[in-house]
Amino acid sequence: FGLHLAAMLVQHEALKGKTSDELQKKLAEFATGPHADLVEQIAADLIAARGKSVIAVGPRQPGELHAVAHVLNGLLGNVDQTVRYTRAPEAGAGDLTKLVEEINDKKVDTLIIIGANPAYTAPANLDFATALQKVEWSAHLGLYQDETGRLTTWHLPRTHYLEAWGDARAYDGTIGLCQPLIAPLYGGKSSVELLGMMLAGSPDEKVSGYELVRKAHQASKTLAGGFENAWRAALDAGVIANSAAASVRPKQQHAPLMTSLEALPKQAKAASAQGLELVFTPCSKLHDGRFANNAWLQELPDPFTKITWDNAVIMSPKTAAELGGVKEGDLVSLSTKVAGKVKTLEVAAFILPGVADFSLHLALGYGRSEAAGVVGTEIGFDSYGLRGVGGMDFVSEVTLTKTGKTYILATTQDHHSIRTPENDAERDRRANELVREGSFDTYLGDPDFARNTWDADAQTEYGVGPNPEKTMLWNEPQEFEGRKWGMAIDMSVCTGCSACVVACQAENNIPVVGKSEVERGREMHWLRIDRYFTTKPLAGHGGAHGESHGEEKTDEDPKLPAFMTGVRILHQPMPCQQCENAPCESVCPVAATVHSRDGLNDMVYNRCVGTRYCSNNCPWKVRRFNYFYNHHGPFHPRSEPGVDKATLAGQELPKAPQSFVTKALPMIPTAAASTKVEEMIFNPEVTVRARGVMEKCTYCVQRIKAETIPARNAAVQAGKKEWKVEDGKIRVACQQVCPTQAIVFGDLNDPESQVAKLRNSNRSYTMLPELNARPRTSYMAVIRNLPTV
Repeated sequence: FGLHLAAMLVQHEALKGKTSDELQKKLAEFATGPHADLVEQIAADLIAARGKSVIAVGPRQPGELHAVAHVLNGLLGNVDQTVRYTRAPEAGAGDLTKLVEEINDKKVDTLIIIGANPAYTAPANLDFATALQKVEWSAHLGLYQDETGRLTTWHLPRTHYLEAWGDARAYDGTIGLCQPLIAPLYGGKSSVELLGMMLAGSPDEKVSGYELVRKAHQASKTLAGGFENAWRAALDAGVIANSAAASVRPKQQHAPLMTSLEALPKQAKAASAQGLELVFTPCSKLHDGRFANNAWLQELPDPFTKITWDNAVIMSPKTAAELGGVKEGDLVSLSTKVAGKVKTLEVAAFILPGVADFSLHLALGYGRSEAAGVVGTEIGFDSYGLRGVGGMDFVSEVTLTKTGKTYILATTQDHHSIRTPENDAERDRRANELVREGSFDTYLGDPDFARNTWDADAQTEYGVGPNPEKTMLWNEPQEFEGRKWGMAIDMSVCTGCSACVVACQAENNIPVVGKSEVERGREMHWLRIDRYFTTKPLAGHGGAHGESHGEEKTDEDPKLPAFMTGVRILHQPMPCQQCENAPCESVCPVAATVHSRDGLNDMVYNRCVGTRYCSNNCPWKVRRFNYFYNHHGPFHPRSEPGVDKATLAGQELPKAPQSFVTKALPMIPTAAASTKVEEMIFNPEVTVRARGVMEKCTYCVQRIKAETIPARNAAVQAGKKEWKVEDGKIRVACQQVCPTQAIVFGDLNDPESQVAKLRNSNRSYTMLPELNARPRTSYMAVIRNLPTV
């Protein structure tokens, strides 16, 4: 695909003659491919945006494609505009293959491994674990005594990065100073301190990470002016000013590129059911497995599959059908050759729309031994055994066979829904009301389309059902004249990364419950991210699950290229909607969920008796119930009624049957030993909920009160009746971590606040308005920037 695009660009009239004839002829050999329509459209867009475009290549792609991208960015005039080159600040990574060869040749008698786990992550054909045991003396510095730490002569405890002094360079060369937030909990040493100890003049010489970093910058003279003042300023800013590397313009050398292109096949062999492609992907949660012992991440649903506590081999519906009707949860056997030897892996299958046909995707970082820690042990399937030196990112000619066995995958997407044919049909019909999207051209022609998205056969402007303004069951809610907190979520920029979900969990003391409880629909996340697939062309403006708001165009429409009829995905964060006419409040028999003066739908935990009526009556299904003392897991003695903390001191915890252990928290040796560390997990500003209590999103009320109480007190002391909190001063946890700033929070009564402006935007809409619940959370419709056809 990449070389096909390069061939189209160098042959374009606007770029002809700007590269060597030899390279142009060589690239012309790749001028055909299965995605001609898409390549042609992308090439036209790039030509039209010369000097304002960029061609970026993924890190797993071959070096030839990276080299071609550099050539094309130069031809398009992007260098020094959107692309900037600097000299590499340090040498590249060493060669692991060469290290293993030298170990096997007995040329290595001392080996120190810092922060890595090659016994688990190294290519399978290197057999690093066996080679490591041949080294006379070895040491491993790591957070855990992982697979590598268990094989070395010494294992040294490493500080967490939030416990250590250090420095780092950004991509542009800017130097950042890393400062600890907490003293080391377990007496660990940082990599800087370990290297400092090794280079110390005497074993008795004390080594301080702070002094090492300070002396390094004092010696390198990276700080201009008086050192002390400049050092303090750098610590305050977190970066050293004006330390970015100077721009350079490397000379392009086409000869080595031509040699590399000569070795490539003119047309790559297409994958098929008999010869599949297998792509290895770092897990979006566990990365390469280093975070496997983090229960928050294990229970976080994958942004696309919504799988928790597992990985799976992912394939398209067509691929599954042609492989003998593979179904979700089938155990399949993957076979491929690694350095000439056949390697196999049994793994669960998952069917996902939008995946390329005959391309399988398998996440790394799972299937670890007990060396991963009590949370990460034996979770998922170890895919590293299928990776060799020549196929670190993807391999071809893979075969897949069904084993006849099945495996339970705990997914969250369809939780809280009643699955019947009638309900599924209604869900599909209504999906375009829940997640609204349109093309940019449609938005220009009908800016209010998001607010006019209703069933064409509905009798009222509110969609299905009677007009709620004429059928109120109770009086109008009170007007909130002071503060009126609200949230706006822009789905056009939401990527579904789920950082908000983890932030909410950390901020609000939300427990994990383990795989077996997730299977039962008992996950406790206050904020979930629903994902929808769209399969129809977005000609006018379309909706999820194939609905279309405008003129519907079929896949056969000759005006639409093939790439516009594929699958699109939409992500929708779903916190508590903070309804003014809250359906949950009217059914609670003990007033455990009530409105505050500023309109928040609050929970009073010590009133809750656990009837769960509120959850049943919530249209958005965002309330969660504690079936156990979830912070300790259902098999922990604390989940037994009447057991106090004193009783547990020094007590061995029970060993539940392995098939039922939730892995919510480890089966730790003694209850008393873990108490202090457990307590450090919790936010002291938020109540830890008990068994039998309902809970939900509070709009981070603790953060609201942290700002409103001082503001109100200051106003009272000044004799003022009116007071307000500056817009943007209150940032809820999900908003604070969102990398695309898709979430905005503030006072809807302040017309100048960002949230009020977004709420009044013509892209803004609320969920299920026909219920007249009047949510404080609103959504911004997705706008697609479609290519011209």
